[in-house]
Amino acid sequence: MRWFVPSLTIRPAKNWQPGKPTLLVANHPDSFLDAVIIAMACKGPIHFLARGDVFTKPWHRKLLRLLNMYPVYRIREGREHVHLNRTTFRHSHNVLANNGTLLIFIEGICLNTHELQPFKKGAARIALEAAALPGCSFLPVGIAYSSFSRIGKAVTVIFSEPIFPQQVFDGDEEQANLARFNRILFPKLEACIQIPSANLTSAPSTLLQLLYWITTALHFPFYVPLRSKIASLTRGTVFYDSMLFAALLFLYPIYLSLIWMLLFVLGAGAILSTILTAGLPASALYVLSSRLVAKSNQQAVSS
Repeated sequence: MRWFVPSLTIRPAKNWQPGKPTLLVANHPDSFLDAVIIAMACKGPIHFLARGDVFTKPWHRKLLRLLNMYPVYRIREGREHVHLNRTTFRHSHNVLANNGTLLIFIEGICLNTHELQPFKKGAARIALEAAALPGCSFLPVGIAYSSFSRIGKAVTVIFSEPIFPQQVFDGDEEQANLARFNRILFPKLEACIQIPSANLTSAPSTLLQLLYWITTALHFPFYVPLRSKIASLTRGTVFYDSMLFAALLFLYPIYLSLIWMLLFVLGAGAILSTILTAGLPASALYVLSSRLVAKSNQQAVSS
């Protein structure tokens, strides 16, 4: 993640006590990557609710369950699946009843935008059912990206103050309580969405520019074809960023292993091969971090 997101800013919640029933309520601008980054920003295990259509294949279901993900089905994905949501909501309550942390994307949709969409009622229903649990709280968390389409980006994750059931729910009218939950959380979550920027004035050095071109050339045979393939597979969807991250996570170590073996076969020796191979990710991280600073600076100056 440090390569994909060289600049990650996390502002933790004040007065939040992990180990109590917590419903994290987040915006959803960048698909699967949102869950990964928010999970990194939290202490302890997180359970997730995800869109049901990604659970269609058996091996997908097994992998996602290992990651503590459970499906929420919408009518557009088939009415025959909607009844399965009862199992998911039951699991959600069990997580909270056992003092766990549950993450739900309250918009119920991902659109590669930082503008909040109208809230669905799923999060409010889970919150209402969990309201009687001792120590239960609802925690808005906003995530924002400098870009949805490139490696080497800045991301901010901002947690709001915890909200307690007595601040939200009033009376026994279910629909009124659901509407009140969404109405109260909307401005609080909106305030947590802060698109990252930097106010730096240093220009990229000649050495950095040279290192950039060298690093780009060394990664070109691997990265450019992979990026093009992912773009083709995800055209017209919001999955490009997430798919690219997942592909790099699994395939980049293989690429480095092949480079090491090639150097070793050419007679570089084990130690020199290791040093030269390690230079690839090290230089990439340095270049991505430095160019991100320069890019942020250029945006700040132009604006």
